[in-house]
Amino acid sequence: MRALLATLLLLSLGMAQQSGPPKPNAKERADARMQQDVRRAIDNAAANPNAPVAPGAGLNSVALPNGYDTEVSDAVKRFPVYLSKNPPFTGTLRITGSGSMAQLLSGLAVGYESIYPDVKVVVKQGGSSKGLAALRAGECDMAAVSRDLTPDEVKELETATGRKVFQVAIALDAVCIFVNADNPLPSLTRDQLNGIFAITHSLTKDPILRWSDLDPKSPLGDAFMPLYMVSTTHGTMQDFMQWAMPDEQLQTITRNEEPGPSSVVNACCAYPAAMGISGYANRQPRARMVPVSEGLGKPAVAPGFRTIRDHSYPLTRSLNLVLLAPSEAEVSPLQLDFLKYAWSESGQDACATLGVVLADLDHPPQLLRDVVGQHFSEAPAAK
Repeated sequence: MRALLATLLLLSLGMAQQSGPPKPNAKERADARMQQDVRRAIDNAAANPNAPVAPGAGLNSVALPNGYDTEVSDAVKRFPVYLSKNPPFTGTLRITGSGSMAQLLSGLAVGYESIYPDVKVVVKQGGSSKGLAALRAGECDMAAVSRDLTPDEVKELETATGRKVFQVAIALDAVCIFVNADNPLPSLTRDQLNGIFAITHSLTKDPILRWSDLDPKSPLGDAFMPLYMVSTTHGTMQDFMQWAMPDEQLQTITRNEEPGPSSVVNACCAYPAAMGISGYANRQPRARMVPVSEGLGKPAVAPGFRTIRDHSYPLTRSLNLVLLAPSEAEVSPLQLDFLKYAWSESGQDACATLGVVLADLDHPPQLLRDVVGQHFSEAPAAK
């Protein structure tokens, strides 16, 4: 009898535990931790109102990539609504290229596959140059390129394949200079970045290897400046080098090559003296994006939703999907429809959620202008 009562008691306790509140999943736990971090930052600011704050180190500089405000939401609503096709699409769409676009494309793929369960969107990364090489070889249907193609690249692709190149910017991004969140560095000029990253530093007199070389008053003193970046096959580095050090090579003394753009920012989060080059969408709370200027005496501009959209941030760039077809009329229906989805309200919502800046609604790509152009005139004006 006692054994029976003990068994019943254990069963009742188990049922009570099962009927309790469900355990939070990983995303809910991460969101809770972020809320705690933000609350802690607010409490610290309230407790120390006179504490010095590094330029750009406010709450906006640690905005979560997976959140967007009313301004962004209003802009998303201006994009046309995506309408699914009947009969539904089937088949496989292969996209290869930019590591900076991998998370965005994976998010678009999930949304598109939820509409068409018999479509498989395969996303592979490795860099913009590798994506273009795969497209040229017929190993993918679209190349993900986190910069605009050069005229020479377009000519080479068209000559080699006998087909026309179509480049569609599905979102905007920016190449950003990251430092640790506690680093008070106010801004950087193009000349300074040349001295930091180039091996020949043509735009400045001397190389910049230590924080004291950059600013004698830096709290980091004579500490070396470890530099984190991805391979030069990535569009991120190609854009940066073209702007800050054209026709020059990267220095190797303090250079660290990371496997992907997110790990570059991770290093800046972890190491107080670190500096890294990565995309705007890879921002994190413990790293800070430094405002940059074209040169001494010119205003330093911080990367953000508005400055990227209006191109006032010097290192703004397009995130492109590139495809080949004999003519505009012969573009694959599946490829064209995926581009339409990316340019829809649903697709741009995915962009905003993943921290990428929305596409330029006022200048839709030629390939989509005739397909969705009529919707843009009916959209409400931007606020």
